[in-house]
Amino acid sequence: MAAPPSQFRAFKRPIVARYFIGALALWLAPSTASAQPAPRVLKRDTVATLARENSPNVVVAQRRIGEARALRVGAGLATTVNPEISGYVGPRFATAARATDFFVGVAWPFDLSGSASQREKIADARSQLAENEASATRRAAVGDALDLWARARGAEERTAIESARLELDRALLRASVVKRAAGTTGDGDVALARALEAQGVARRAVAERDREGLLERLKARVGIGPRELIAVSGALDGDDTPELDVLVARLRNQPSAVRALTAIRVSEGNELLQRKLGMPTPRVTAGGGRDPDSYLHVGVDLPLPIFQRNQTNRAVSAAQTDTARTEYTSALILAEADLRAAYAEHLGARDAVRALQAAMPSVEDAERLASRGYELGQTTLTEVITIRREAAAARLALVDAQVAFARSRIVLEQMAGAAP
Repeated sequence: MAAPPSQFRAFKRPIVARYFIGALALWLAPSTASAQPAPRVLKRDTVATLARENSPNVVVAQRRIGEARALRVGAGLATTVNPEISGYVGPRFATAARATDFFVGVAWPFDLSGSASQREKIADARSQLAENEASATRRAAVGDALDLWARARGAEERTAIESARLELDRALLRASVVKRAAGTTGDGDVALARALEAQGVARRAVAERDREGLLERLKARVGIGPRELIAVSGALDGDDTPELDVLVARLRNQPSAVRALTAIRVSEGNELLQRKLGMPTPRVTAGGGRDPDSYLHVGVDLPLPIFQRNQTNRAVSAAQTDTARTEYTSALILAEADLRAAYAEHLGARDAVRALQAAMPSVEDAERLASRGYELGQTTLTEVITIRREAAAARLALVDAQVAFARSRIVLEQMAGAAP
């Protein structure tokens, strides 16, 4: 018998409403998912470019170049002392007729030592030194950012390994539950599998947080805001290892060596300036007045360099020049020693990567056979855990070796003065 129309409408309205709400939810779901912005992917070259331009230390170094260039303002003046104007006026009481005497004079020092041009040269050399320091800061910023990029890539790889390892732990837990239900194993295996799963959850959480921390540090080094999402990509295995002799030949282009060489030129220029400043500075004077007759005098004051010949500053500047030369020689010696040590570490990391990569197929086979053997009852849970622990250790060791290889390559580029 057909339902009354009023009852039919009462029955139909909730169904239509539920269908409408469900359709609306399906329509809104893609837009809600798309509202989450995709992370900005940073490759190795992108990180280097951003750090070279936007690193906070680079911005400060650029400002210091402006400070050094400001030394050029007024450096070419003929003298660093302003002319002096003197004058006096007063009555004369010795005569019967009262008279007023006055005097107005100008004293103007002239530097004939040629120190003005030397001050300009020193200002230019200091500007060059500031630019070299900015270049060194820029290179160090790039190296720091790339090092964080390599570590973040390693953290992502470790997170992926721990996630896959956790899935295997859960599969092992499910297999142990099935085997207990079948009566082929006991509660001990299930409890051990649950403990293994908990350890996997903890390891993955640590790996994820480590990756997030490295990404936050990387964002600050490349000038990206803290609220922007980023991800890193790219292979950790770089190009072929360059020859050591080629790297040693480029040592003089290393920022510390270039900076030390420029410091020598600054010290030598200052030493020459101090010798010039030891010359006496004459003062041309001109004055006129009435005493009681009107007069005009012109003269020259010349200090006698008997006691003060700027000998202290000359000795100090000469000692600073010797120190700068020694620093340059020492910088080259230490740079070569550090380069050879870094090269040996780089070769060790390269060999470790090759050895572990060659063993990966065997690691995969051992883990797969152990899991399959446990499911078939051919191996115990303890044996499976031991094999899988060693397999995971081998994978993590490969990631660590790849990160060490990438970081050592960055160090080599920094030390040899090559553009990273």
